[in-house]
Amino acid sequence: MAYDLLHVLAIRELEEAENEIRRIPRVLRFRKNPFELEEKKFVRLYRLNKQLTADLIASLRGFVRESPRSSALNLETKVLTTLRFYAGGPYQSFVGQDEYTSMDQSTVSRCITEVTHAINAHLMDRWVTFNLSRRSMASLRQRFFEKYGFPGTIGAIDCTHVAIIAPPVDNPVYRERDYFNHKRYHSINVQLETVATLKSLGY
Repeated sequence: MAYDLLHVLAIRELEEAENEIRRIPRVLRFRKNPFELEEKKFVRLYRLNKQLTADLIASLRGFVRESPRSSALNLETKVLTTLRFYAGGPYQSFVGQDEYTSMDQSTVSRCITEVTHAINAHLMDRWVTFNLSRRSMASLRQRFFEKYGFPGTIGAIDCTHVAIIAPPVDNPVYRERDYFNHKRYHSINVQLETVATLKSLGY
């Protein structure tokens, strides 16, 4: 009987402690303002300059959900978090630990999902176009040649590192060291391209 009473009191004590924790307002970790960075460092972190980033944020207003709650993330933070990941965050948790984002991995994931969906649905067709007219092709070839000295060039491609879990060190086929990149994490170098040869376009 005494044991049962002590058990009940212990449970009640735990419940009261949990209720007390729930009553404590959630305090977000302090974040620095990236727009206070010098331009060079801002571009290094986000791959866009401050003006382009501000334009992107303004263009996404109304397409990314914003909560009236004071503790909710604003649009600017969501966009900056997503850009930080695009720019080279190997893992979402690393982006969340950044002094300019400072949030848990699941929140980073939601930011990336919301902003990426909004860009694909509302901005992609407006901002990314492929003009394959003869005049456009001729202009591209001329500009590439004037700037870089490459004849007959109409575009360039790039690759990105997709983070992976490192293979075992003793794996004879997939050697761990082969996947360790210059950014100091394990990845596979991925290239996605659309190829249109001059011959297929009638040149």
